[in-house]
Amino acid sequence: MFKKLYKKLLSSRWEVGFPHQSLADIVSGKPITIQWVKNPYKGHWFADPFVLDVTEDEIYLLVEDMPTPQIKATLSKLTISRKTYNITKREVVLDLPTHLSFPNILRYNGKIYVYPENVYGGKLNIYEYDSAQNKLVFCATLLDEEVWDSVITDFWGEPLLFTSRQDDYHLDIYKWNEEKKTFTYWQSVESEHRNMRMAGQLFKIGDKIYCPSQNSDRNYGNATEIKEVYFENEKFSFKTIRTLKSSHPSLKEGMHTLNEYKGVVVIDVIGYNYPIINKCIKIFRKTK
Repeated sequence: MFKKLYKKLLSSRWEVGFPHQSLADIVSGKPITIQWVKNPYKGHWFADPFVLDVTEDEIYLLVEDMPTPQIKATLSKLTISRKTYNITKREVVLDLPTHLSFPNILRYNGKIYVYPENVYGGKLNIYEYDSAQNKLVFCATLLDEEVWDSVITDFWGEPLLFTSRQDDYHLDIYKWNEEKKTFTYWQSVESEHRNMRMAGQLFKIGDKIYCPSQNSDRNYGNATEIKEVYFENEKFSFKTIRTLKSSHPSLKEGMHTLNEYKGVVVIDVIGYNYPIINKCIKIFRKTK
């Protein structure tokens, strides 16, 4: 019983929010104000948000859906009112025996595809979103390897996969092999910091390309870095332009994801359910 209570007091959760600023404003360094989403689903927290669609009245997100105290997430579609920012509907779109997260979206030839992280499944698979059934339907395996938080881009004239197969210190880049119908390893970029794991889709402002990445130097998901991407002599390099940390009133441990679609920017943050008690417990443990 004591162990269960102790675990509860140290528990954390994620929340989703919508910055009022555009990506251009965020990159330029302007202050950020955020509208936090109201979550009526007790026992569930939501992370890794990607914008599926936007209407005048609603925002639709694909998210990692974690039911506590379990440790295996599904992928869900959230319907959010643009008037109240309440979650009005939660619908599971993919449930596998292994943990799912980072439901990245690829729009191609009028169809919507999703290639989520499923590292414990050992593969990177891609699914088509069936809007009629509101489900993800398996299409193919893109990479027969364990990888984290993958992003596909064609900003350099061919399909490239930015992912992490080693650790948070490396960004691994793959090229699409049309003959084999899979991605093949091309090159890696290394950092002295744990800040190379992807945190969202790449984006362009003017003629510059940026990528969000996770900074986990202090703890997992501590901050989101926005990096400008350079490609010279067939090699990639990155320069951090801005580091974003959580501005949530209570969830202060990290900011993890940054995405945008149809002008709607979305993020997520993490923090402890009982921050004051958690801090006291940590001080007590250090003293002991």
